[in-house]
Amino acid sequence: MSTQNVEPVPSPGGGRGVRVRTVVVGLVAMAVSASVLVGSLTQARLDSTVLTLIVLIGAGVALLAGGIAAAVREARGGPGA
Repeated sequence: MSTQNVEPVPSPGGGRGVRVRTVVVGLVAMAVSASVLVGSLTQARLDSTVLTLIVLIGAGVALLAGGIAAAVREARGGPGA
């Protein structure tokens, strides 16, 4: 039997950083839970329709910004390309 030195092969997705989708889903979950908590602990009444629109618009803007940033980074040949 021969002994060979085998070097580890780096994973293709190594060093990608934080995924925008994960952050956005986390922020949406926090916004929903915070609104439920505020509504339960105080007498404040929150309009669920307006709150839903604000959260969805914010999530959409964050996803678009993350996608554009990733595309620019890939075009420049940066990490995650």
